[in-house]
Amino acid sequence: MAKCIASVGLLVSLVAVPLRATSSEVVTTSKGTVEFIGLANWTPEMIEQKLGYTSVDQLHYCAADLKRIGFPEAAVIGYTENGKRYSVVTVWEPEYMHDVAFLSAPHQPVSLPASWRTLSKVVQKPDFLEGGVLDYARTLPGARSDQPPLSDGTPQPWWPALRQLGSPADYPHARRLLKSAVDPSIRTLAAVVLMNFSIQDGAWRDLVRGLRDPDAMVRSTCMQALNSLATFLPRKVDWAPAVPDVVAVLKGTNLFAFSFVLKALVATGVNPSLARSLLSHGNARLVLGYLTAEHPNEHDLAHRFLVQLARTDLGDDAAPWRQWIANIESPSKENN
Repeated sequence: MAKCIASVGLLVSLVAVPLRATSSEVVTTSKGTVEFIGLANWTPEMIEQKLGYTSVDQLHYCAADLKRIGFPEAAVIGYTENGKRYSVVTVWEPEYMHDVAFLSAPHQPVSLPASWRTLSKVVQKPDFLEGGVLDYARTLPGARSDQPPLSDGTPQPWWPALRQLGSPADYPHARRLLKSAVDPSIRTLAAVVLMNFSIQDGAWRDLVRGLRDPDAMVRSTCMQALNSLATFLPRKVDWAPAVPDVVAVLKGTNLFAFSFVLKALVATGVNPSLARSLLSHGNARLVLGYLTAEHPNEHDLAHRFLVQLARTDLGDDAAPWRQWIANIESPSKENN
């Protein structure tokens, strides 16, 4: 069996067709609660049957198993609440597999700048993503001091070397390497170097594009870097040039990153003028699925995102938001 990705607790701080009504479905087992988000044509019972389970108490959902039975994308995030496990299972159904749009692997050999070589082996260590990236932005000038560490806050020995890669020349190098380097470890390194340039809108946009990278390590690094910047160094960002990448995530590409993209867009004040581009033509199906979630983290992220785009609060129910989205889909109607 493929290795399961059952939880990303370390990271939690936190259809081109007419929009279909979706809501979450909650299953209670002897091991805890499992909430499904993103189901429209499938049910938990159908998934249980496909996995060969004879009882809900056998449930052991993981992203790899869900992909094995046909879901093109899936994410499982585990929480521990009052001593019990609460799993949020987000899926993108096989019927919409054409919406999942990861990028092709780069084929351009790119040389690493000499000043970067000290860090080149750090990103290849097995423990590289165990907290160091998440808390790095907390150490940068201007970081919010009122936010607790996303991990344990332990200083990493490679942070000073990374801090040195903040010269004007390092920024274009990082952007070029993240997009074009054939070696995934170089793209991974480029993603963390971009954290030194939170003042640049392009750094934020490149990290979101990196969430579509074909390599899992690169995607995870971009996700943690984006989460770190959104938590400790939020600032206004122009997301207009990144709309295709944001929409790809909203439509099911890299579901582990979905909540962190919503968080980043809210933290950086995504412009309401982008509402139609981001949400129309079925793009909001999973956003509304999050809005109906019983687990507060997912519900609150979707609610804040929608309020930011609408510039008004239409409440916690999906129906008024669905109507608002239908209104902005028509160019003849005013986007309030």
